[in-house]
Amino acid sequence: MTPAMMAMMLFAAAVVASAPTPPNILLIVADDLGWGDLGCYGNEIINTPHLDALADRGVRMTDFYAGAPMCSPSRTALLTGRQAQRAGIYDWIPPGSYLNLRANHRAFPELLKRQGMQTALSGKWHLNGGMELGQTDPSHFGFDDWFAVQFNDQHLNPEGFFRNGKPVDVEGYSCQIVADDAIDWLHNRRTARQPFFQMVTFQEPHEVVMSPPRLADKYSEYEGTKPLYYSNVEHLDEATGRIIDALDELKLSDNTLVIFTSDHGPAQHTPNGYFRNSHGSTGPFRGYKRWLLEGGLRVPGIFVWPGQIPAGKTSSTPPDSVTSSLLWSDWPEAGCRIT
Repeated sequence: MTPAMMAMMLFAAAVVASAPTPPNILLIVADDLGWGDLGCYGNEIINTPHLDALADRGVRMTDFYAGAPMCSPSRTALLTGRQAQRAGIYDWIPPGSYLNLRANHRAFPELLKRQGMQTALSGKWHLNGGMELGQTDPSHFGFDDWFAVQFNDQHLNPEGFFRNGKPVDVEGYSCQIVADDAIDWLHNRRTARQPFFQMVTFQEPHEVVMSPPRLADKYSEYEGTKPLYYSNVEHLDEATGRIIDALDELKLSDNTLVIFTSDHGPAQHTPNGYFRNSHGSTGPFRGYKRWLLEGGLRVPGIFVWPGQIPAGKTSSTPPDSVTSSLLWSDWPEAGCRIT
């Protein structure tokens, strides 16, 4: 599978699909979420009912891959459909860096916008050195409306958020702040009858992990900082569920392609280091974030599109060979391994 396939699938789904009108597209990306962190991927500890239910509504891919094992390169590959090295993004971009995704690199939201779709982003950007530095931002890559932060290492009362180029102060936990904005856009800021592409990029469960005590207490039987991490994934699940509920409430679900994934694998736990709160699972695979082994690149991939993608299915075929099947609903004819 090429790292570009995630972006190519999104673009193809919008402009080539056989539906009478282009579907809406909702892409949700977690940060440092492991392949084995969700119940629907075999986790028996962390409570993820909303994402498990989402997987039941569509296809859960077992062999889905990120474009790189680090944040900024992975997001570059996702947006541009190209190897991140071609854009000069080799590693994560620290705050204050001169590095940023240059405007001459085309991103798939621009292509969707040309097809008449309205576009919005809520969440982590991490493709520049800071929103305040005058570098490229989401508006340079096709997003009409955006609420984003370059990078922030705290989940409670995060700093550094900008709305369409202007700084804003926020309070609360990051995943719920991002979900609030995404839901508000769906309800109040989009044009009701125009198809849309909405990208939601959570910061959870990236360090520094901060979780509500009401959730962390549920995992108090586990040692060390595991309750913080486990509850952080559950908090992410809650926020995702709220967005899906908003789609259902607005009666948008039937014509919306929903995709949930992670930017790469989980960070390796370092008891006395920066990743001391990270306890992500790679399932049976070796490696972690920053590694080129399966654990660093294989990520959850949930695809839901009622009437176009079959419900309650699992696919072990990498996405580059099932793209047409996602669009034309001919999974068996395409020879895909679906159970």
